[in-house]
Amino acid sequence: MPTYACNAAVGRLTPAQKAEIARSITAIHHEETGAPRYLVQVVFYDLAPNSHYVASLLAPADQIWVRGDIRAGRTDEQKSRMLQRIMRGVGTACGAGGYCLGLSV
Repeated sequence: MPTYACNAAVGRLTPAQKAEIARSITAIHHEETGAPRYLVQVVFYDLAPNSHYVASLLAPADQIWVRGDIRAGRTDEQKSRMLQRIMRGVGTACGAGGYCLGLSV
């Protein structure tokens, strides 16, 4: 089952933004892989202040990090398209103008 974990500081994302991100990621995964929408799960984790570091430095409080765990066999081209589309979708949903740091599949 494809699982996408979205991490953001407590209060960074509203319930409406989370719903939009979940819709976007589900649609992208379905369109790019052909997997049924009902298999895609998106889980949100609210990070406590001072609990997210990158390269030993405290991550910016407005950063959103998405990790996708998908099955093997997807081409590099598929994964690249998915990453770009998810990055734009999350950025749009959270008001970051298409900018999203920290995305991996």
